[in-house]
Amino acid sequence: MKIGSVVQVRTFSEYVVRTPVDRNDGYVPASGIAPGTYVSIKAQEGRVIGIVTNAIHSVKEDYLPYLPEGKQEVFLPYATDYRSSYLVVTGIGNVQEAGPAYELRFTPGINDLAEVMEPEEIRAFHLCDGKASFAYYRRLSQAVDPATLICAIDNAARAMPECAPMLKALKRLTEKKL
Repeated sequence: MKIGSVVQVRTFSEYVVRTPVDRNDGYVPASGIAPGTYVSIKAQEGRVIGIVTNAIHSVKEDYLPYLPEGKQEVFLPYATDYRSSYLVVTGIGNVQEAGPAYELRFTPGINDLAEVMEPEEIRAFHLCDGKASFAYYRRLSQAVDPATLICAIDNAARAMPECAPMLKALKRLTEKKL
Protein backbone atom coordinates (compact mmCIF):
# COMPACT_ATOMS: atom_id res chain seq x y z
CA MET A 1 0.00 0.00 0.00
CA LYS A 2 1.41 3.35 -1.04
CA ILE A 3 1.42 6.08 1.59
CA GLY A 4 3.18 8.97 -0.12
CA SER A 5 6.46 10.53 -1.17
CA VAL A 6 9.46 11.78 0.78
CA VAL A 7 9.42 15.58 0.96
CA GLN A 8 12.17 16.14 3.52
CA VAL A 9 15.23 14.28 4.80
CA ARG A 10 15.78 15.83 8.24
CA THR A 11 18.71 13.68 9.29
CA PHE A 12 20.36 10.50 8.10
CA SER A 13 17.68 8.55 9.97
CA GLU A 14 14.59 10.80 9.94
CA TYR A 15 12.40 11.46 6.90
CA VAL A 16 9.11 13.27 6.31
CA VAL A 17 6.61 11.66 3.93
CA ARG A 18 3.72 13.68 2.54
CA THR A 19 0.53 11.64 2.46
CA PRO A 20 -2.89 12.40 0.99
CA VAL A 21 -5.44 13.75 3.43
CA ASP A 22 -8.15 11.49 2.00
CA ARG A 23 -8.04 8.10 0.26
CA ASN A 24 -7.24 8.48 -3.43
CA ASP A 25 -5.45 6.63 -6.22
CA GLY A 26 -4.51 3.69 -4.02
CA TYR A 27 -2.81 5.78 -1.35
CA VAL A 28 -3.56 5.31 2.33
CA PRO A 29 -4.08 8.59 4.23
CA ALA A 30 -1.95 9.41 7.26
CA SER A 31 -4.93 8.82 9.54
CA GLY A 32 -4.93 5.17 8.42
CA ILE A 33 -1.31 4.54 9.43
CA ALA A 34 -0.56 3.59 13.04
CA PRO A 35 2.65 4.42 14.89
CA GLY A 36 5.18 1.60 14.67
CA THR A 37 4.14 0.65 11.14
CA TYR A 38 7.02 -0.71 9.06
CA VAL A 39 7.62 1.29 5.88
CA SER A 40 9.76 0.65 2.81
CA ILE A 41 11.02 3.63 0.80
CA LYS A 42 12.25 2.87 -2.71
CA ALA A 43 15.52 4.77 -3.12
CA GLN A 44 17.96 4.80 -6.01
CA GLU A 45 20.48 2.57 -4.18
CA GLY A 46 17.90 0.09 -2.85
CA ARG A 47 15.24 0.30 -0.17
CA VAL A 48 15.28 2.22 3.09
CA ILE A 49 13.36 0.45 5.86
CA GLY A 50 11.82 2.59 8.57
CA ILE A 51 9.14 2.85 11.20
CA VAL A 52 6.41 5.49 11.38
CA THR A 53 7.06 7.50 14.53
CA ASN A 54 4.81 10.54 14.21
CA ALA A 55 2.02 12.17 12.19
CA ILE A 56 1.65 15.85 11.39
CA HIS A 57 -1.57 17.42 10.09
CA SER A 58 -1.52 21.07 9.09
CA VAL A 59 -3.71 23.66 7.42
CA LYS A 60 -2.61 26.74 5.47
CA GLU A 61 -3.80 29.32 7.96
CA ASP A 62 -3.78 32.07 5.34
CA TYR A 63 -6.98 30.69 3.80
CA LEU A 64 -9.13 29.17 6.49
CA PRO A 65 -9.81 31.96 9.00
CA TYR A 66 -11.26 34.22 6.32
CA LEU A 67 -13.51 31.91 4.33
CA PRO A 68 -16.42 29.79 5.50
CA GLU A 69 -16.23 26.18 4.33
CA GLY A 70 -18.91 26.55 1.64
CA LYS A 71 -17.13 29.47 -0.03
CA GLN A 72 -13.59 28.06 -0.04
CA GLU A 73 -14.15 26.18 -3.30
CA VAL A 74 -15.77 29.22 -4.97
CA PHE A 75 -13.12 31.79 -4.11
CA LEU A 76 -10.07 29.51 -4.06
CA PRO A 77 -10.78 26.93 -6.78
CA TYR A 78 -7.12 26.12 -7.41
CA ALA A 79 -6.11 26.11 -3.77
CA THR A 80 -8.18 23.14 -2.66
CA ASP A 81 -5.01 21.48 -1.37
CA TYR A 82 -4.91 23.66 1.73
CA ARG A 83 -4.69 20.67 4.08
CA SER A 84 -1.53 18.63 4.42
CA SER A 85 -0.66 15.42 6.24
CA TYR A 86 2.80 14.10 6.86
CA LEU A 87 4.31 11.02 8.48
CA VAL A 88 7.67 11.09 10.20
CA VAL A 89 9.63 7.92 9.47
CA THR A 90 12.70 6.82 11.43
CA GLY A 91 15.08 4.73 9.34
CA ILE A 92 16.28 1.41 10.78
CA GLY A 93 18.13 -0.20 7.87
CA ASN A 94 18.60 -0.74 4.17
CA VAL A 95 17.93 -3.56 1.74
CA GLN A 96 20.08 -4.01 -1.35
CA GLU A 97 20.84 -6.94 -3.62
CA ALA A 98 23.21 -8.35 -0.99
CA GLY A 99 20.35 -8.49 1.52
CA PRO A 100 19.28 -6.53 4.60
CA ALA A 101 21.59 -4.27 6.60
CA TYR A 102 20.52 -3.14 10.07
CA GLU A 103 22.36 0.15 9.77
CA LEU A 104 21.73 3.03 7.40
CA ARG A 105 24.13 3.14 4.48
CA PHE A 106 22.09 5.56 2.36
CA THR A 107 19.02 7.76 2.68
CA PRO A 108 16.00 8.17 0.44
CA GLY A 109 15.80 11.05 -2.00
CA ILE A 110 13.09 13.64 -2.37
CA ASN A 111 9.97 12.21 -4.07
CA ASP A 112 10.96 8.58 -3.36
CA LEU A 113 7.84 6.46 -2.88
CA ALA A 114 7.01 5.13 0.60
CA GLU A 115 4.89 2.00 1.07
CA VAL A 116 3.59 0.03 4.03
CA MET A 117 5.51 -3.25 4.32
CA GLU A 118 3.61 -6.51 4.02
CA PRO A 119 4.18 -9.19 6.71
CA GLU A 120 6.36 -11.22 4.30
CA GLU A 121 8.59 -8.16 3.73
CA ILE A 122 8.89 -7.52 7.47
CA ARG A 123 9.84 -11.14 7.94
CA ALA A 124 12.41 -11.07 5.12
CA PHE A 125 14.02 -7.93 6.55
CA HIS A 126 14.37 -9.44 10.03
CA LEU A 127 15.56 -12.90 8.97
CA CYS A 128 19.20 -13.00 7.93
CA ASP A 129 20.65 -16.43 7.15
CA GLY A 130 17.58 -18.01 8.75
CA LYS A 131 18.08 -16.22 12.08
CA ALA A 132 15.99 -13.38 13.42
CA SER A 133 17.81 -10.11 13.97
CA PHE A 134 16.71 -6.91 15.69
CA ALA A 135 20.15 -5.30 15.62
CA TYR A 136 18.54 -1.87 15.28
CA TYR A 137 16.64 -2.17 18.60
CA ARG A 138 19.09 -0.26 20.82
CA ARG A 139 19.47 2.61 18.34
CA LEU A 140 15.72 2.81 17.79
CA SER A 141 14.93 2.66 21.52
CA GLN A 142 17.06 5.78 21.99
CA ALA A 143 15.42 7.62 19.09
CA VAL A 144 11.68 7.02 19.59
CA ASP A 145 9.26 6.92 22.49
CA PRO A 146 8.63 3.51 24.12
CA ALA A 147 4.94 3.36 23.08
CA THR A 148 5.87 3.62 19.39
CA LEU A 149 8.59 1.01 19.82
CA ILE A 150 6.09 -1.36 21.48
CA CYS A 151 3.77 -0.96 18.46
CA ALA A 152 6.68 -1.82 16.14
CA ILE A 153 7.50 -4.91 18.21
CA ASP A 154 3.85 -6.00 18.06
CA ASN A 155 3.85 -5.57 14.26
CA ALA A 156 7.01 -7.67 13.98
CA ALA A 157 5.46 -10.34 16.25
CA ARG A 158 2.42 -10.61 13.97
CA ALA A 159 4.71 -11.08 10.96
CA MET A 160 6.98 -13.62 12.73
CA PRO A 161 5.07 -15.68 15.30
CA GLU A 162 8.02 -18.09 15.68
CA CYS A 163 10.04 -15.22 17.21
CA ALA A 164 7.43 -14.57 19.92
CA PRO A 165 9.69 -15.38 22.93
CA MET A 166 12.43 -12.99 21.82
CA LEU A 167 9.94 -10.26 20.92
CA LYS A 168 8.11 -10.71 24.21
CA ALA A 169 11.40 -10.12 26.04
CA LEU A 170 12.10 -6.98 23.99
CA LYS A 171 8.58 -5.75 24.68
CA ARG A 172 8.98 -6.27 28.46
CA LEU A 173 12.29 -4.40 28.37
CA THR A 174 10.65 -1.54 26.49
CA GLU A 175 7.62 -1.45 28.81
CA LYS A 176 9.95 -0.81 31.75
CA LYS A 177 10.84 2.51 30.11
CA LEU A 178 7.20 3.70 30.10
